[in-house]
Amino acid sequence: MTKNRTSMADIAAHAGVSTATVSRVFNGVGQVSADTRRKVLTAIDELGYDRPTPERTLDTPTIGIMIPELTNPIFASFAHHLQEEVSRAGGIAMIRSQTPGATSEFDHLSSLIEHRVSGLIFVSGRHADLLANLDPYHDVVERSIPLVTINGARPEILAPDFSTGDALGIRAAVTHLHELGHTRIALLTGRAHLIPALRKDMVHRLHPVQWSHTPQWKPVTLSETWRSRPSFRLNDSMSLVALDGHIEGHCAVVIDRENEPPLIHAGDAVMDVKTELFGGRAPLGLRAFQRMMRTDARAWRESRAWLMECVEDGIDVICAHEPHPRLSGAR
Repeated sequence: MTKNRTSMADIAAHAGVSTATVSRVFNGVGQVSADTRRKVLTAIDELGYDRPTPERTLDTPTIGIMIPELTNPIFASFAHHLQEEVSRAGGIAMIRSQTPGATSEFDHLSSLIEHRVSGLIFVSGRHADLLANLDPYHDVVERSIPLVTINGARPEILAPDFSTGDALGIRAAVTHLHELGHTRIALLTGRAHLIPALRKDMVHRLHPVQWSHTPQWKPVTLSETWRSRPSFRLNDSMSLVALDGHIEGHCAVVIDRENEPPLIHAGDAVMDVKTELFGGRAPLGLRAFQRMMRTDARAWRESRAWLMECVEDGIDVICAHEPHPRLSGAR
């Protein structure tokens, strides 16, 4: 008894809380905030005591976490923090790692499904590979198992994705090297069919060209409408029209023409007008670029649908990446 009381007191002192709070954490009763619980559990770990074993019930959520090889410190950090967040939310994490030449991601997935997990998190998995078979992910969706992907958004997979923003990091690194006097800078990104590598390569290639002319920004408010979308009149013949989804603030330029339908320059809202606005598909490289760059998939689809309506009404549409610009509304 004395030893238990002393242990409780040691843990409480180390965590900066009362012994009653430590008791509530051990017994899983009463109200304890997430931050306080973490302090107590950290004190338990640092002092070498055994953590209280949580009582698992049928209602306890089990989350399967799929991580690439844990020898990579980045993925080990993902595993640590995801497990911590699942535990803080009252769940149990089942972590599976993919070791090259050993058990594959989809073999692990079959095992987790057999364990009847409550949800799945995939970190830089096969979903990030443009050459991969996505059928196992579709099977998860059909089974109504919630899933989330990290680093590698694929519109074909009906699941939310969270990806790192590479632009600021690459820009900071290049700026630092440039300030040190370096002018020949190499970027190692990885295999070209992996979405994170493609995203880094696109940022590396495009940003110096896009911003080298130091544009002067002028904020405007889209206070009018053009065919039901927010717009801003630039002059007597040109307007900006909101085309959301590609990047924040993306707009089309509409040009009014005498005795002809208006001309819409859709910017990057579509990559290949001839195919995308007439029921076809853009080349794989352009589709991959769109997935990497867009910021809001739903808004992007709504913008495309609006452009299709314009084409059906005979309005001419061109876009920024047409190798040979053509008037898409002309039949």
